[in-house]
Amino acid sequence: MIFVFREPHYLTITNATREDRGRFTCLATNEAGTFEQSYTVNVLVPPKLENENKAFLEETVLVNRQASVSCFIVAESLLDIEWWKDGQPLTSLKPGTSLDSSKKRLTFSQVEIDDAGNYTCVASNQAGQINITTSLQVLVPPFWKKVPNQDEIFGKDGVSLDLECDAGGFPAPSLLWLKDGQILEAESANIAIKDNGRVLRILSPSDKDSGQYSCVATNPAGTLEKNVKVSIRVPPSLLYVPISKIKVLENRAVTFDCPVEGKPAPEITWLLDREIIDEKSPFIRFSNQRKHLHYLRVTGSGNIIFSCVAKNPVGELVTDFFTEVLRPP
Repeated sequence: MIFVFREPHYLTITNATREDRGRFTCLATNEAGTFEQSYTVNVLVPPKLENENKAFLEETVLVNRQASVSCFIVAESLLDIEWWKDGQPLTSLKPGTSLDSSKKRLTFSQVEIDDAGNYTCVASNQAGQINITTSLQVLVPPFWKKVPNQDEIFGKDGVSLDLECDAGGFPAPSLLWLKDGQILEAESANIAIKDNGRVLRILSPSDKDSGQYSCVATNPAGTLEKNVKVSIRVPPSLLYVPISKIKVLENRAVTFDCPVEGKPAPEITWLLDREIIDEKSPFIRFSNQRKHLHYLRVTGSGNIIFSCVAKNPVGELVTDFFTEVLRPP
C-alpha cells in the first residue's frame, strides 16, 4: 500500500489491495483538546479466473449424453452471472437444460447437435467484470447415408463396377475400403477410389475381383462397417479349342468334347442339326457335367452337325462339331 498525504486533512491510498481493509482514524490535537474521525475502508476485489491461463476451454461430448459447461470464476463479493452462446445472450433455456443454484454450471441432460457452440459466462460485481468461454463440441458417431442395400452384388466380366458408400457424423467420418480384410489403395492397377472414398470403382472386373468388400467409416465418436459380397459373372468361354471336324464310321461310337467354363458354371445343351438332341435315346450318354457327349452309335451317312450350347446369365457360347458319317463299302 502507498499512503499519500495531501495537506494535513487528506489521506489517499493508491493501488488499494485487500490488505488495506480496516479502520482508519484521523486524530487532530491542539492546546484546547483532541478530535478524532474514523473511517472503515472495504476494498472491493473484481472477479477472477480460477486458472488465470484458461479463459478459453474445450469440452467434447457424445450426442445424447449428459454434458455441462462451468464458470470457473471466483470472487469475494456477490457475483452477477450471465450466459451467452455464440455471442447471443441465453435469455431462456430449452427443455432439458438447467442452471445450478449458483448459475455457474449449465447442464444438458441429453446434449443435441444444435447445442454445440461457444458458451460464455460473464461474471461481474461492483469492482469489475470477467468472462470465460467454453467451446462445446458434440460428437456424432458415423451413420450411413448411402450403402449397397443388398448383401451380394453381381458384376460382369470386363464391365466397370461401382460400389458406393457415404456416411454422416461429426466430425465428418473418413472412409476406408477393404477387400477380404485387406486395405485397398486409392489407386492400383484395377481399382480407383473416387469422391473422398465414397465410390470404389473396379475398372475391368474379372473373377479374381470377386470377394467380400468392406466400407469402414470412422470418426472420434465411433466406427461403422458395411460388408457386401461381390461376384463377377464371367460369360462362357472355351478352355481350349476342340477338334471341330470329325469323321466317324456308320454304326460306330463317337465322343464330342465341349471344354467350356464360366461363372456361374454354364448350363450345357446339346443339339443335333440345330434341334435339341433326344436325351432319352439309348445311344446318348453324358459325362463331365455334360461337357462330354458320347454318341454310342451313329446312323445314316453324310454330314451332320452336333452343337454344344453353353449358357449362363451373362452370355451364351455355341460350339459346332461338323461330323461326316462314313459308310463302309
